Amino acid sequence: MLRVRIGILALLVSACGDAAVPPASSRPNIVLVSIDSLRADHLGSYGYTRDTSPFLDRLAQEGTRFENAISTTSWTLPAHAAMFTGLQDSVHGLVDNGLRLSDGHLTLAEILRGEGYDTAGFFGGPYLHPTFGVAQGFDIYESCMTAIADHAGDAAVRSSARMTSAPSHGDVTGPETRKRVARWARERGGNAPFFLFVHLWDVHYDYIPPVEYVERFSPDYRGSIDGRL
Repeated sequence: MLRVRIGILALLVSACGDAAVPPASSRPNIVLVSIDSLRADHLGSYGYTRDTSPFLDRLAQEGTRFENAISTTSWTLPAHAAMFTGLQDSVHGLVDNGLRLSDGHLTLAEILRGEGYDTAGFFGGPYLHPTFGVAQGFDIYESCMTAIADHAGDAAVRSSARMTSAPSHGDVTGPETRKRVARWARERGGNAPFFLFVHLWDVHYDYIPPVEYVERFSPDYRGSIDGRL
């Protein structure tokens, strides 16, 4: 299945040469949200007839919706490495499960932190774990997975990433992710602008929809088929 990631990204153009860096109060906060395996053709803003995505649809209506947004690849790790570095997969090198992003590659979070931004990331899927090197530049970078311990070893995380029967694929991480992001927003101090990255995982297989969604879209369904593999 093609995994379409929808990102909300305000691009920062940093000062160059001898130009002065704008004061913190005038620089925008930046939020990047990726949603693993979300299909664009099942969103109202891209023509889907069911009311599956009212908040994203409103965001698209009030902001800018891109009709052509093409990922560098079909799976989580290299696609995020490309988003974070601006490099093609063949350049950043994360083209297999056992690899890690080189510390020599400059990431978006590192650039923004160098410009005085507070940087924070919260993720729900195993391929965004620091073991793969994608946490470079984040002041705060937290796992919101509940099926894998926060400080699980590299071998456990990598196993859960590549196995379809692994605990992470049956995990429900959205509520924990939202809770941690809200706590971070309440507790952060200072006047520095921030870069916030949020990775949402629950649309990925195994898809376990909340009961209210099942009742909304198929209230009379009595079968045994669900989103588990």
